[in-house]
Order: sequence, then C-alpha cells, then structure tokens
Amino acid sequence: MLAHRLFLAVIYALIPTWLGTGVSPVRAENLSLPIPPTHLPRHANFVLDPAESSVELVLFTDSTESRMGGVIQLHLGDPSVAVIALEGMVGLSVDRADLVAMDFEPDLPGIHEPLRMIQDPRVRGIGSWNWLTGKISFELHLIAANSAAAPGNLPVPMPLRISGSLSQGVLKVDGNNGNVADGSMAVHVKAFETPMPPQVVDVWFSTSAGFHPGRVSSDATKPAYISDGDLLSARGYVVRTARQLMGKLGVMPPTPDLGLDAVLFVHGGETWFSFKASAGQVWSESLATWLTHGDLLSDAGKIVMTNADLLRRFDPAATRSNMNYGLDAVYRGPNRDIVFSTDEGFFSRALGRYVGHGDLLSLSGRVVRTNAELLKNFKIQNAVSAPTPQDYGLDAVVLRPFGEVWFSTTIGFMDERYGWVSDGDLLSSTGVVVARNLALVSAFQPTEHIANFGLDALTFPVPCLVGDFDYDGDVDADDLETFAGTMRGPALASEQPDIGDLDGDGDTDQTDFGILQRCISGADEPARPECGD
Repeated sequence: MLAHRLFLAVIYALIPTWLGTGVSPVRAENLSLPIPPTHLPRHANFVLDPAESSVELVLFTDSTESRMGGVIQLHLGDPSVAVIALEGMVGLSVDRADLVAMDFEPDLPGIHEPLRMIQDPRVRGIGSWNWLTGKISFELHLIAANSAAAPGNLPVPMPLRISGSLSQGVLKVDGNNGNVADGSMAVHVKAFETPMPPQVVDVWFSTSAGFHPGRVSSDATKPAYISDGDLLSARGYVVRTARQLMGKLGVMPPTPDLGLDAVLFVHGGETWFSFKASAGQVWSESLATWLTHGDLLSDAGKIVMTNADLLRRFDPAATRSNMNYGLDAVYRGPNRDIVFSTDEGFFSRALGRYVGHGDLLSLSGRVVRTNAELLKNFKIQNAVSAPTPQDYGLDAVVLRPFGEVWFSTTIGFMDERYGWVSDGDLLSSTGVVVARNLALVSAFQPTEHIANFGLDALTFPVPCLVGDFDYDGDVDADDLETFAGTMRGPALASEQPDIGDLDGDGDTDQTDFGILQRCISGADEPARPECGD
C-alpha cells in the first residue's frame, strides 16, 4: 500500500513537467506523504479565524465584505454519503454551521447585527474529502437566525458550494451561491480544528423562548406548546409545567405562566424557583402576600427566601424604596450555602463595592466568583478591558466538583476557539462549551428553525446534599477524602470554604467533621433526611 502511494505521489509530481511547465522532476526520497487520519469516521469542530474569514453580500448594486467568525462542524467519513472510488476519498456531512458577521453591511430591514447564519436543520449538507490530497468540498444551506423573535431569512438563494483544502487540522475553503444576479453571497473561511465540546449529562433547564416540539418522549407530558416557564429535561420530556410549579402558591385564577428564571431541585423532590422579571409581582391568596420575581419560591407552596433575605448580608444601597434586584440563577452547595445571581447589579455597603449582575454571590454575603473570573478561561474577542471588564451576566448556574461551575451568560460573545457563544449555550468555568443550545433542546425536535432558544434556568436531577462534594447524590468515602484535604483546625480560615466549612464559622475543624460523619450514608445509598433539607 505504501509503495502504491509513493508511486502515485511521484506521478503527480511529474505531471507539470510532462505538460511543459518546466518544473523539474521531484526525487521520490524527498517526498513528504500525508499522514492518514487517526480515525474515521469522526465529528470535527472547526473554529473560524475572523482575521482571515469573511462574507460578501451583493444586493442590487451594493457589494460589501464583512469579517466573519463562528464554527463549522463536519462529520468526516460519514458512511451514509456515497463518493467516487478514489483512494483517500471519504464522504462528509455538515453537522452544524454557526457563522457570525459582527459588523455586517449593508444594513438590511429584519437583519440584525451581529448577523448569525446557521445551517438550515431542514436540509442536509453533504460533500467529500480526500485525506491524501487534502481537497474538500461540501454545501452549506444557511438561514439567518438572530433570535427567536426575528429569525428571518437571508435575502439570497442557497446553497453555498464550498471547496478548498483540509490538511493538518486547518480548513481553508471558499464558496458562493453561483452566478446569481443582484443576490449573491460569497464566503472565505480559514478555520482550525479544535476538540469537540463534551457530551452533556442530563440536565433540567428552561429556555428564554417557547417552542413547539416535534417529538416528546412521554404522551403524559406532551403539551402542544412548551413555554419559557416549563422545566425541561435534556432527554426530551417536560419535568414540570409552569402551572405545576406555581399551582400551590395560591395565585388565582387561573394559575398563571410567569416564566422560569432560576431553578433548583432539592432533597425530597421539591423544586425551588423564581419567575421572570417581566411578571413583576403577583398576589398569593394562600400566603396573603405579594410574590416578586426576586423571591426564591417552592413548588410545595411556600416562600423559601424573599429577595431581601437573599441580599441581607450585602446591605444593598437601594436607589429607590422597596428595591428588588431579581433572582437570575440559583444553586446550593454541599455546605448548605445558597449561591445565586441577580437581575440587576447594586452597590454593596457591606463590601464597599459594586456587585454586578453577572457575579456569583453567596448567602453569606461574599462574592464567590466575579463574572470576569467565571469567564477568564475563555478567549473573548469583544471584551472591554477598560475601565472595567464587561459584565456578560449570569442567567443559570450549577456547581460541579473541584470548584468548576457550569453556567450561561445573559449576552453572547465571540470566542477565539469556539466562535460565537450565545446566551443559550451551557459553559464551564474551565473555558469549554459544555453544550450548545440546539444540543440541549435537540431531543424535543423544535419545529421552529432558529439558532438559539436561550437558557434561563438550570439544575441537575440530583438533589443537593450536605457533604456531597462530588455532587453524585450520596455521601460516601470519596466525599470523606475530599473533606480531609481541607481540614486546618479551629480558628484557621478555611482555604476552601465551599467544601470544608459545614457549620459556617469560617474554618474546617472537628465540628465540621462531626456534621459530615452524621451525613455519610455510603455509595449509592439514600441520604439521611437531616442532610438534605
């Protein structure tokens, strides 16, 4: 096989001389043969270099070129795509494309900036790649998808026919939609292969925009429409409808759908949540009080904490009476601490500083992570460096082992490795995209063809337990080992208060060990009741 490839390489090198170009023959011993791919088929993720990628749109007499970033995801060696029988030739299909022109020209009615173009999920793009020669070609069927409110269509016909090279992880391609008068589009792409985002575990979440499901796994939970107030599973079913969440809170009549802004699954099957700011406040007949969008509520029919209770230790300097700063994200640590974010930033008199709406806060009155710290491992291209970093907001959050945080932002940004990161993508503080928004909702097969349904609330279907430092739903030897690494003794400030300080006194000592000891149930064993409340 190697001899055959070497023979072909020599023949290819001699062709220019035979055609009279005057190029000297290439000696066989100096040839560098392409290295075969490590494995095929594979799904490959390519992030565009905005400095060398662009899109050009010609409408009537105007011709403009805009820089472009984003991601193209290809299934290289797709066995379902037939190709001609040439050595090294394999079929490919387009898993997804999410291309972004940050400063798109010309300005067109209904086309918002940044212009986002995604591969039309209704149309399959296919092509071929020869890993020996590096030649690649495929089709893109792009549609504009800036938001759920205004998906829009591109004002030019599709598809784009793309061709160029893929070699050593670098994709260089050009393409256009043909010789179309007064409606042509051309793209130039240079992109680099990066690791695929990890497969997401089952999470429960809500979207910013409602949608119609094409498929729901359970007939018992098959609504005609899924709202932004329903709690969903990434496996494709409705965990709680908006009315089930609000049903016992005595808001009459009938039980309204107020949206879902934050959510937390707790021990015993209870769900804590907040509703959206747009709902303002509503009167509870059963509790005889107003419920606000900043309160932490329970589907058991109670107020867990008011917004004022959550922020008491921060001592916000209210700019108006009865100030409600909202509740945008919430989670609970293994030391019973509640962490959260607000809809609006505020000045904390206790801390003597401004607290942003993208900061992760603790009920104890401290900032667990600033927004900049959550995003520091991303390579944001449109970040504002002075006088203060831009606050991208914090819409959803869950805590993970070893200090990792999964979250979503309120506004999107451009990342050097991942391209456009939307407010609906699930991110990790380690600097990776855990799951794209369309991957989260894919099991529902939404009939609306848009790029981003948003991500407003997030929780795991595993209750938060005291001492469960690896967040696996039990307290066992693994958690004991984690705790042991944090012990310093009484009156010595804990280096990891989110783990070792179980009694909230600022240190990790024998008292904390006693609490953990009473909560140990063993691997995969049910938690003790007193450790889950």
